[in-house]
Amino acid sequence: MATFNTCVRRADKEYNTVYIQVIHNGKATYIKTAYTATKKQLKGKHVKDNQILIQTNIKIKEYVDRLNTVDAKSWTAQKVREYITRDSDEISFTDYFKEYIFEMSKAGRINPIKNYKSALNSLKRHLVNEKKIIPDDLNNFNINFSELTIEVIKGWIASMANTARAKNLYPFMIKAVFDAGLEKYNDYNTGTLLIKNYPFRKKMIPSAEEAQKRAISKSNLLQLFNVDLTSLSADIRPKLAKDVAKIIFHLAGINTVDLYELKHENYTNGKLKYMRHKTFGKRKDKARFEISVPDEIKYLFEKYKGKETLFDFADRYTDFNSFNLNLNKGFKKIHVLTGVKATTYTFRHSWATIAQNHCGASDEEVGFCLNHASAHKETVLYIDKDFSKVDIINRKVIDYLNEK
Repeated sequence: MATFNTCVRRADKEYNTVYIQVIHNGKATYIKTAYTATKKQLKGKHVKDNQILIQTNIKIKEYVDRLNTVDAKSWTAQKVREYITRDSDEISFTDYFKEYIFEMSKAGRINPIKNYKSALNSLKRHLVNEKKIIPDDLNNFNINFSELTIEVIKGWIASMANTARAKNLYPFMIKAVFDAGLEKYNDYNTGTLLIKNYPFRKKMIPSAEEAQKRAISKSNLLQLFNVDLTSLSADIRPKLAKDVAKIIFHLAGINTVDLYELKHENYTNGKLKYMRHKTFGKRKDKARFEISVPDEIKYLFEKYKGKETLFDFADRYTDFNSFNLNLNKGFKKIHVLTGVKATTYTFRHSWATIAQNHCGASDEEVGFCLNHASAHKETVLYIDKDFSKVDIINRKVIDYLNEK
């Protein structure tokens, strides 16, 4: 059983904040109170003033009574504190969602956060419409775990039926957060279930529609790589987009976020060695990757040499999203000149298409070159990867592009 003490954490001020100390399973945590104590009201760090103790003991009794309703033997002190300080038995999904997003950012998974937030806002808008209410601020609109029933989730998914991707992506993300909440708040060993509902059932989340093919032909690639941008000399974005497109294609479809994040130490002896930013936090192999830099683009490494980073993209733009946005604006200008539509994804897809359709690479080989996670996730951990295969296939793709 947890034990409670009334104390201060520091006793060096004229007025020191009073805390209720919670000790459970050998660990301590603290609950801040509204009271302060002077040095005369303390014995060491323990409060001896009767008036303060009367008030904190009332609160401690509430905590003990609440804790007696559950089996908390295996809980951590932190979990005990969270449970006894909740305003009610309801657990806020939106509050936990903020914790989940914070942990994602700490793990370096920055890019998906925008989609997760969009998913939550979509769910909030659906509930607001269903309840026929107008919240003061959608950001502060609260959803409890208990409100997410099967009927609510079904209705929300149905409202996205006409979307190509959101109907699959958004429920998938909300489910991931909900499942993580179950792991945090439910103790299945002791049968202490603080979240009793589960709104996701098998086959409830519809499949996403097939992604639009973004590859372009060899002739269109050459047209874009060789376009004369003299008439657009006042705008640096088309030239930057053209050069970055060459880098992406000649490095087996490297992601722009990796180009933005690469450091000088990632480029040694003609080789790029890095961990793919998009998935390194989710894969046991840390998404490690190596590729030799072809001679055809080495001049671009000098042209765009950065100060702190390998390329100066981080010197030009405050963050990756700004970098990517300006690249795509550059491609729109090139589209006007050439008629060739492209985005930053185009050259990764085009590389993969050429590798398979014109250079004999298998699905698995293309996936390896694109640094996709292997279907044999555990087996891969035992194998010392041979990245020379990437160089061989990449050279075939480049030669195919340049052959007359």
